[in-house]
Amino acid sequence: MKYRDYSVVDFVTDDFFVAWVKHPNEESSLFWNEYIISNPGQRQVISDARSLVLSISYAKPEPLTSDEYLETLENIIKGAPRSGFRWKKIMLPVAATVALIVAFTLILRPFNAADASPAEEKRVLVTKENPRGQKSISILPDGTKIHLNAESELIIDSLFGHSERKVYLTGEAYFDVAENKSKPFVIWTKELKTTVLGTSFNIRSFEEEGEASIVVVSGKVEVSHSMGDSYQLRPYDLLRYEKKNNRFKADKTNNLTSHVGWKDGILTFENDTFDQVKEKIERWYDVTIQADFGHEAGGLYSASYDNKSLIKVLDGWSYTSGFSYKKNKDNIIILTLKP
Repeated sequence: MKYRDYSVVDFVTDDFFVAWVKHPNEESSLFWNEYIISNPGQRQVISDARSLVLSISYAKPEPLTSDEYLETLENIIKGAPRSGFRWKKIMLPVAATVALIVAFTLILRPFNAADASPAEEKRVLVTKENPRGQKSISILPDGTKIHLNAESELIIDSLFGHSERKVYLTGEAYFDVAENKSKPFVIWTKELKTTVLGTSFNIRSFEEEGEASIVVVSGKVEVSHSMGDSYQLRPYDLLRYEKKNNRFKADKTNNLTSHVGWKDGILTFENDTFDQVKEKIERWYDVTIQADFGHEAGGLYSASYDNKSLIKVLDGWSYTSGFSYKKNKDNIIILTLKP
């Protein structure tokens, strides 16, 4: 069964998925929560399907029997297609309803911990999300300390540490991982899997950026890709991953502050292009920057600002790059080339 290729309609007409949404148990919750963590690209599809299932009155709402549950799970493991009397008896009467509902524009609530039923509360996904202009620090049950950057998201299993330590990251975070040799700490991003025992390192993987990077401050880190590439990183190692070409570049850095200083309020630019500087400032200060000139203007920019105000940063950038700026009441920064 190829859940990775499923649409909303496929999930809504899948008896194993519906049984989890309508009548979750420990086994089904374990399966689907693990699946969501391992397949972050389908989170929204699953969220929409879950909301749709909850809005539909099914012909036979009772949960699967033990035999039916085991048969369905065996089919999933074996990769067999959906079959059996339950799917025909329960799902076919719903097909017309689903088709009608999907034909219209729906406002579907994202799934979060607050939506969980009492049975699901045993194992749920907890999301920590920072908007632009906001950073946060989280300490996990094992003592691991995580600095989460602005416009970043961290997803943690509510049973973190019971049998394994695993989180999912979108954006940027600095990890100071508590050592536990029997339970490696695993961080998943969209493209990469990073495994550690106890170390400090920084991961940057924003969706809109064409490159992801990992910098190690202490200890040892293993980074792997689904294509089979694997790297062992040690202090001052910098690994860059080009998303478009599925290409890695291993290097050394002598300036850790340029990669991890953000957690201490240090905004750093190191040979950054106009677009890179713009994106960093927008994310850091929660503003929008508009320019009436091409992106090639200004050249490369390098600077470091230790807990400085937006005005101080704009003063330095504009003076060095040859443009002026003004800020309007809507928190928009307008850049204009100097004559």
